[in-house]
Amino acid sequence: MNFELDEDTILLRDSVRELGKQKAEEVAGWESARALPEAWLAELGEMGLLAMRVPEDEGGAGLSALASLAVLEELGAFCASTAFTVAVHNLLGLGLGASAPSEGVLGFAKSLSATRSGDGFIVTGVDPAAFGAVSASEFVVLAEVDGVVTPLRVTSREDIEAAASRTLGLRAADIGVVRFDGATATLLRGEVDRAQADFQLSLGFIAAGIGRAALAEGTGYALERQQFGKPIAKFQAIQWKLADLSMGLDAAELMLGVAAGRGEDGRPAAAARATLAAVQNATTGCSDMLQIHGGYGYTEEYAVERLYRDARAVALYAGVREAARDTVARAIVARFARA
Repeated sequence: MNFELDEDTILLRDSVRELGKQKAEEVAGWESARALPEAWLAELGEMGLLAMRVPEDEGGAGLSALASLAVLEELGAFCASTAFTVAVHNLLGLGLGASAPSEGVLGFAKSLSATRSGDGFIVTGVDPAAFGAVSASEFVVLAEVDGVVTPLRVTSREDIEAAASRTLGLRAADIGVVRFDGATATLLRGEVDRAQADFQLSLGFIAAGIGRAALAEGTGYALERQQFGKPIAKFQAIQWKLADLSMGLDAAELMLGVAAGRGEDGRPAAAARATLAAVQNATTGCSDMLQIHGGYGYTEEYAVERLYRDARAVALYAGVREAARDTVARAIVARFARA
């Protein structure tokens, strides 16, 4: 299997990595403000990162699936809130057929209900953890229509009430409670199951980026911190934590690459397996890297505490404890039933 990126994609990935280094010191401020600056979102848009899979002749970057996921991993390594925002925006723009608004980003809400009204729909309900709660100019929603989960687009914030939530992780990703009270919507094309599988895979790549950043933080600190006259990186207990995270990252990234190359029929199960591996590795690894920092790991002075919080948040959105395992288990049972 060939997971190699082409030259243009490597240049884009490296430019995103370099941009992350330049913006790294600003992330703490974004966390405190619990919002991404509009200027930063505009910069991402100018780079084509808010329309990565949209063809170039339509104003997008025209990236392949693997290339766009590689970019998400780079964003996840420096700011998971940015990566999450980009992932949702790109998913809605491609997987569910919703083009980007002229300004800002698309919001996303689920677990709602809708009734038909002429050529459109009326949406009601509450999503306690919607994306783009305060800042989104438009929303894509998954609402139950006649017993079927259907993607809809709400193009106005009228009849919508929203409040930002003080989340533990992904603090700058504008997650909050959104109430739809008779908002008008139009129908979107796109397959919900496919879009959800693609989004889950995106979160797996973001988790891999978080894990990679945590490994760098843990290793750097272990080389600096001295105990008994030598760096703590020389101690076996510390080395094992670094080795476990490194091996887990390698395994997860291979699984993510395989899942990205799968066709539509095999992608949901492959995405679930790969994301499950990536998120579990990231959460365990971030915990270990935080432990290497000792008491300092629990302070905002070091980035590892943010990485740990973000890994836990990504795990929740990826559904790794329930939905991912269910998907993997169903695929196993179906395969052996055919044997």
